[in-house]
Amino acid sequence: MLPEIPAEEIKRNYMSLYHSHILQLAEEGTVTYNQGQELIALTERDEQLASIQNQLMR
Repeated sequence: MLPEIPAEEIKRNYMSLYHSHILQLAEEGTVTYNQGQELIALTERDEQLASIQNQLMR
């Protein structure tokens, strides 16, 4: 069972992700972001980067 996380902490983390990371990742083409539906999806570019990272970690 997951511990309950206070709503204020969730909001703080959401705002940090939104303002600091999601928009930058979308600008770089790593993710697509639909603000109206609050959906984030990986792009093909992110899958390529993950593949390269996995090869480097071997």
